Amino acid sequence: MASLYDILERLIPYPFWVRYIAPFENWMEAQPPFIRFAIGVIILSVFSILFMYALLIITRLSYQWKSRRNEKFRQKAESLVIEHIFLHPDIERVSPEQITLPDQQFRTELGLNKYWQRQVLIDVVMYYHKNFAGKTAQILRRLYIQLRLDKISYRKLRSWRWNKKIEGLHELAEMQLQVPEVIMLELTTSRNRVLRMEAQAAYIRLSKNEPFKFFDHLKENLLAWEQLFLFEVITHTPGLNIPSFSRWLNYSDNKDLMLFCLKLIVHFNQFNSISSVIKLLDHRDARIREAAIDALGQLDAIDAEDQLIRMYVDQPTFCQVAIIRALGRIRSGRYIDFLREEFLRSQDYAVRKEAARAIIAHGDESLIESLLLHAPEDRKRTLEHCLDPLIKY
Repeated sequence: MASLYDILERLIPYPFWVRYIAPFENWMEAQPPFIRFAIGVIILSVFSILFMYALLIITRLSYQWKSRRNEKFRQKAESLVIEHIFLHPDIERVSPEQITLPDQQFRTELGLNKYWQRQVLIDVVMYYHKNFAGKTAQILRRLYIQLRLDKISYRKLRSWRWNKKIEGLHELAEMQLQVPEVIMLELTTSRNRVLRMEAQAAYIRLSKNEPFKFFDHLKENLLAWEQLFLFEVITHTPGLNIPSFSRWLNYSDNKDLMLFCLKLIVHFNQFNSISSVIKLLDHRDARIREAAIDALGQLDAIDAEDQLIRMYVDQPTFCQVAIIRALGRIRSGRYIDFLREEFLRSQDYAVRKEAARAIIAHGDESLIESLLLHAPEDRKRTLEHCLDPLIKY
């Protein structure tokens, strides 16, 4: 087996070897094995560092060159878009379908025979489409389709790289182009959390009939930030076909999805879902029960008050707090005595404070004055704290 010394002799040019390295051959052979090994490691490390620095320099120079190339091409593409779309003489007088787009001129002047050229043009069209509406946005969409840029976006959906798939989803969703449902549903159940979330958002924006069909197949957990992201998409997508979210309360086993649907039921004031929410009061998971109680309070579900009172004593403290909060929101007045008793009896500060807020929400001035006069000192301080309009918590 060849030694490190023999390998270096083959790699290094002969003149350089004879002048600088060969004189040390005898010295190297006279050294103990561990010294020769250490020297070999040092030489290898030096060459590795030099190689990495060279690679880093080449990468940075390549990146700068590509950046300048793309910027130059972007300016050329933007000038064409501005000239033939924004400054079109007929853009205000005729419909977008009647405006003739010079497809061939775009292809001739920009080339568009390389992938990076088409991608830069896609970025330009996307940028202006996001920032303009009406006729201008419609004409940009036509340009995107006529130059067959949509084919690139569709091709990205079949890429093995998840970030490319997200890129394609963003582009197709921005241009309101349909994606085969089979592909979309597959992406909404991807193992990659970011891709899955983006696919779900795109499905909501692009699906015309059942934008929430992927809820039927959702098995993964929905983290809080994912729920917030989907909530923003749902509430800011115009013309969205909103279903009754109670169907997933009845049939889904995904607890995170059930919690999310409860938030959507409250946001869209789906009072016809109250009966389904009431059924969740018997759910074995305390988190679900707490969310259902809060939802009933925000929906002013007066029919649920009796059941809330019956289940009160068997619930953990955070569910008891939610029940008292719900009674304060419903404000029917039927259980004002119950709130008074909990305020005076409970040793838990959270329960006591929520009971005080519920009493104040009922607006019973005589009861509030009586408590301020006759309640124990610690209860009185809690009530005064809740009565202060400057204190929110």
